[in-house]
Amino acid sequence: MYTFFTPNTPHRDMWVEGFAEALQARDARAPPTMFQSVRAQVAMGYKSQGFQVTVAVAIFANFVVMAAEAEMKPKAGTREEWAFWVMEIVFTVFFAIELTVNAFSTLFWEFAMSGWNWFDTLVIGSAILTQTNTIEASGLVHLRLLRAFRVLRFFNRLPSLRKIIVALYASLPAMSNAMGLTFMVLAMYSVMGVSLFGELGDDARFATFSSAVFTLFQFSTGDGWSDVVRDLFEEEELSVAGTSIFFISFMIIVSIILMQVVIAVLLEEFSKISDTGKREKAHFDLHPSPVTAVLHQLDKCRNEADLRFKIEALWDKL
Repeated sequence: MYTFFTPNTPHRDMWVEGFAEALQARDARAPPTMFQSVRAQVAMGYKSQGFQVTVAVAIFANFVVMAAEAEMKPKAGTREEWAFWVMEIVFTVFFAIELTVNAFSTLFWEFAMSGWNWFDTLVIGSAILTQTNTIEASGLVHLRLLRAFRVLRFFNRLPSLRKIIVALYASLPAMSNAMGLTFMVLAMYSVMGVSLFGELGDDARFATFSSAVFTLFQFSTGDGWSDVVRDLFEEEELSVAGTSIFFISFMIIVSIILMQVVIAVLLEEFSKISDTGKREKAHFDLHPSPVTAVLHQLDKCRNEADLRFKIEALWDKL
């Protein structure tokens, strides 16, 4: 039994008409088939918090095992190598089953529209090929490195980590502009560096454009730039004042200003996402209504497929 409070009679009539239309649409809709009912139950279990937490724990445990294997580097034929091989088999089978359940519950189109599902398919597929020695036979040995990317699936399970990914994605246009400007300035200084310092003995740091770009990028991080500059002071062909102006201006423009602009753009996107979440929470807190709890649950949906599933479940309840 549910009780709804409305501020006036027209508002009440609007709600009554809406529920009546919803009930008529439900009655007119064909009953779900057994396959649809089973798929709905599987989808509900897959999207439950308990199952998602289990998957997240498995992803983290798999990452710990891979880190331990990389640290220990067990020799071939030892018990340690056999233990790591068995654990890899267990994790691969678990993630393959999880991916199959996900594909069954969302069917083809919803599954195909998610980039995370494509990523999971690639990583798990490479793991299966690794276990069946197909990669060695085909010569694509480096595909086994994709196993290390399994931990990235952890981001889609935790809202706090997913917030970072959303902020990074939202900041790509602005960050690409800032990084493009940074690279242009870096390229300009690289061309000047090759002209000024490219003919100095056997020093290969400014011999070519590519080596100059790498050297100046290293300098922009603050790594050993002062030692290189002091070595250049010893060159008789160079002016100490001119060399100082070149590198000091580069460090101020690129390292101190432009690099900080890139970071500022990223922080701005984090701030926007945080402010949006606070405004939505304040809206729910300041405007209570009979459907506040429902809207609050819908607001927690992880993606469009999750939102559609919860709306269909609510529709069935009506």
